[in-house]
Amino acid sequence: MQNPLRPDLFAVNPNPDLSVHHVGLGQHKVIIADHFYQYPEDILQTTLELPYTDRFEIVGNFPGVRASLNVDTQPLIEHLSHLWGNVLSPFFSPQPVVFQGIKTHEYRLNVGQRQPHIDQDVTAMVYLNPGDSCKGGTGLYRHRPTELERVPITPDTTIRQLADQLELSDEFLSSPEGRAMKTFKTV
Repeated sequence: MQNPLRPDLFAVNPNPDLSVHHVGLGQHKVIIADHFYQYPEDILQTTLELPYTDRFEIVGNFPGVRASLNVDTQPLIEHLSHLWGNVLSPFFSPQPVVFQGIKTHEYRLNVGQRQPHIDQDVTAMVYLNPGDSCKGGTGLYRHRPTELERVPITPDTTIRQLADQLELSDEFLSSPEGRAMKTFKTV
């Protein structure tokens, strides 16, 4: 990327279209904010100029490519905190803005990519694709045998019994990959 980023590139629209939903047995909060950014076309153009990589050490099992920008995300985090109704803290400090593109053309998912993954706590995603190209989105799941909708940070009895059924080791349970359960269904 040749030009420096505009300071207002990630400015939030003061009047997004908001809807709040509570999903699943646990009534987990989901906030949908359409028209979230003031300048989504400019953000999209910026993302198209980023150097993406598909290196495993960067993308892990994500079925696509990633790029990131190091920008001051504190105003964005404060705005999201207001929408969420709680003070949110970044996972990393500083928290980069990460962009991802999913590969779809002649791409076969590996075993790890076919398993659901688990985002800890609060996750925010912004879809920058045009409306006419929307064919899906984010899936929320429930584990069929246990009815779990969230995996506990520390494996409890239910998780340990499930691990025994699937012949998973304690090492697997304590790894990030171990938190992705195998048999889920849509909530």
